[in-house]
Amino acid sequence: MAARPNIVIVSPRNVATFVRQDVRLLDSKCNVSLVPIAGPASLLSLNAATRKAHAVILWFLGRHALPAIALASARSVPIITIIGGFEVAWESDIGYGVRPRSPRDSVLRWMLRRSQAIVTVSQFSHDLAASRFPILAGRMVLIHNAVDTASFTYLPGIPRSGVLCVAGLSANSIKVKNLELFRQVATAMPEQAFTLVGPALDATAKQFVRTLPENLLWLGHLSSEALVSIYRKSSLYLQISRHESFSLALAEAMASGCIPVISGNGALPEVGGSVARVVTDLSVEGCRNAIEEGLRAADADRLSAREHIVARFGTERRREQLLQLIDRIMRTRNSF
Repeated sequence: MAARPNIVIVSPRNVATFVRQDVRLLDSKCNVSLVPIAGPASLLSLNAATRKAHAVILWFLGRHALPAIALASARSVPIITIIGGFEVAWESDIGYGVRPRSPRDSVLRWMLRRSQAIVTVSQFSHDLAASRFPILAGRMVLIHNAVDTASFTYLPGIPRSGVLCVAGLSANSIKVKNLELFRQVATAMPEQAFTLVGPALDATAKQFVRTLPENLLWLGHLSSEALVSIYRKSSLYLQISRHESFSLALAEAMASGCIPVISGNGALPEVGGSVARVVTDLSVEGCRNAIEEGLRAADADRLSAREHIVARFGTERRREQLLQLIDRIMRTRNSF
């Protein structure tokens, strides 16, 4: 690898926490430019950054990725694409993902073919991507998403109570993350405190938070420090999504000592591990039974939850794997 190679990370307008984390991880060995695509000014920044780039990393393959692919390809700059769940999924009952053989699917395949490496963030997502795009399976690399376990810590002895869920709220996420069921479960357990954290991003979300039961507290967007605090105070983390490519919030909660109660969908069992209570019956009663069991968990289970995350999803492992991939891609760039 060149001494401190120039790496450009391209993301959508709203930069996710895990994207900023990758910037920090790579910045120790690379000169990293983060370019969120948010209008003409950002395209000028992207053009300038790719002129000096040794590699371009795309987080997700939405419309924001198209100008980056065009510029990088024109300049023979290798492209590493990190995909989430949306690109490889198609959940027809909730309209989530990219419909096979649709115009959007054709554009997606075009973008993937121009990526020298395709990074998946869970075994579930990797297998789904390889089955959907078998001709590109040889370019796919599994690098799990990661949690800063030095920031999200388990402190024994701190009083804990309540059921927590963290999610950005939108018409789409309410369906994908099964938040209507979350609300119904809270309504059916009026004696139990529930907390929902995350910004209301559209009109559907704003209406949703106006109709919550009294025992379900919505806190909106929290700072990093406040989020760490709420994880440490919560007894149980509930994630009953219908699709998840990883679920960083689940991993953060477990690293902080929350007992995980999850659906069996997507990568949730992979992230939750053996300590997680899996809701096999995604009904109000099924969730209630799993929550009541989880709330009776011993402190040893909280420590086991953290140890599972530390062992499998630490940031140092992701840093080294990303750096190794960048090095390999740069050494073979002349073959593109």
